[in-house]
Amino acid sequence: MATKAQSQWISIPSELNGSIPRTDALVKARIQFESDLLLVGELRKIEKEAIEQTVQELDQLTGSVILTDGEQTKPSFLTYPINDLIFECYKFDNQWFQITFTDGHIRTLPRLIKAPFRYATYAYKYLDVAKLLTKKPVKQAVVTASALSLVYSPHLLKTGFIEKYSYEQFLKDLTNECER
Repeated sequence: MATKAQSQWISIPSELNGSIPRTDALVKARIQFESDLLLVGELRKIEKEAIEQTVQELDQLTGSVILTDGEQTKPSFLTYPINDLIFECYKFDNQWFQITFTDGHIRTLPRLIKAPFRYATYAYKYLDVAKLLTKKPVKQAVVTASALSLVYSPHLLKTGFIEKYSYEQFLKDLTNECER
């Protein structure tokens, strides 16, 4: 028989970490936008509504102390900083890295083909939007430098270096971008 002390529950607060499935409206809007059937302004409106819904539901339904936007508008957790530079500075070919996660899903990183390495989008862009929707603390998932370091690995892939762009300079550029 359990004693009174043994039968009492201990509450351990938890926080959401990671993505939340996108709303149906946002999924539909992204498809329409990518098919040139929706204007960017309308997409942004639907994205904002999805973030608002996510923040409100986390606050009201879970009682979370710290909230997140659930990565509703990130194109990809892994490549969001470089996504807008994909066609200018990167290449998807047979010389890329694939990361397989424990649940079996795979994320692919493109290969850097134009120096210098730089971000197009910083995580604070997403954080600032979510912070406007609540008085509670908000957190934002941030991709690691070690994951992004795989976009320029000529020493591993035998692809050759970008002319006048050493691996050491790439690491400096990567570190500087991660610290901004």
